[in-house]
Amino acid sequence: MERYSSWTGRAWLEGADPGARVPLGPGYGARRERLKEEAPFRPWASDWSDGTFEPAPFGLPLYPVLAVGFLLAVGLVAAGTWAAGAPGALAAGVCSAWPLLRLLDHASFTGAGIRLGPPWAARVAWTDVDRVGLESSGGRATVWVITRFGGAAVDVPPVLAPAVRARIRRLGSAPAETVGGGLDLRYARWRPAAVGIPVGLTAGTLLAAGFTPEPFTVLFVGGLVVLALGALEAAVAARATGWGAGAVAWSTVVYAIVLAALALGTR
Repeated sequence: MERYSSWTGRAWLEGADPGARVPLGPGYGARRERLKEEAPFRPWASDWSDGTFEPAPFGLPLYPVLAVGFLLAVGLVAAGTWAAGAPGALAAGVCSAWPLLRLLDHASFTGAGIRLGPPWAARVAWTDVDRVGLESSGGRATVWVITRFGGAAVDVPPVLAPAVRARIRRLGSAPAETVGGGLDLRYARWRPAAVGIPVGLTAGTLLAAGFTPEPFTVLFVGGLVVLALGALEAAVAARATGWGAGAVAWSTVVYAIVLAALALGTR
C-alpha cells in the first residue's frame, strides 16, 4: 500500500508489516518495478488509486496550511467583531471563507477526464484537453491544463509528482509537458471569468435600474460597461485560442468604447 500523509507531506510504501516502510523518493520507481517483478501476484494499491491527489497549497502539506489559515480566519473574524460588531464579523467570515475553500484545490485524473481546482470544478474529457503539463521548481509541483473551455492549475504534493506524471501519460496518451503554461495558460484561466463578469454586471444593471429614479441613465452607463467587458472577453478568448489578430481587433474595440464613454462623460 502506497500512502501519503497530509500532515507531513511524506509518502511511503507499506507492506504487510506496518513497521516496514520504504519512503518514496529518488530511485523509488526502479525499486517499485523490481518488487513487482519479485512478487507479481501481490496486489498493489495507493491512497491515490482513484486518481485523486491530495491538495498541496504552495507545495506544502495540506493540514498544517489549513490550520494556519483557520487561525488567521478566526483572528480576522475577531478583529471584525471588535471593529464593527456582528456586521464586521459576518464580512470577515465571508472574506475568509473563499481563500480557505481554495486551499482545497486538488487534481483528479480518471478515464472520464481531468479535473483541476476546487471540489465543485467540472471534469473535462481528455478529448477536450489541448495541453497538460507538470512543472516542478523550488520544491513545488504544479500541474496545469489548457482545454477548449479555459485553463486551470493546482499544486500537487512534490513527492507524488512522478505518480501524477505517470497517470497523465497512461490516461492522456501523451507525456505531460515539463514547463509552465506561460501566457497561454494565463489567458485560458481568465476565459471563464471574462465570460461571467459581463453576465453578472448585466444582471446587476437591470436590477439597479428598477430601484433608481433615472433608470435610463443606469441602463446606458451599465450597457457601455457591459459592451466594453464583452469585447474584452472576446479579446481574451481570441488570444487564448491563438488568434492574435482577433485579440488586437477586439482590444481596439474596447479602447474605442472607453474613448466614447469618456467623450460622452465630458459633455
